[in-house]
Amino acid sequence: MGKMKNFFSDVIHEMKVVTWPTKKEMSKHIPTVFSVVAFFAVFFFAVDYVLTTLLDLLI
Repeated sequence: MGKMKNFFSDVIHEMKVVTWPTKKEMSKHIPTVFSVVAFFAVFFFAVDYVLTTLLDLLI
């Protein structure tokens, strides 16, 4: 029980130490994050489609 209490007190301490981004920083990085997520979504969709098509041709 002591380890769990120590863990949560350490978590609370670390959350107070974190430097959170400002609203301006967040709005600056949101388009980049969405672009990267969209790119990888399309990429993995394309890879899945190609592999599925190739496997269907083999079977």
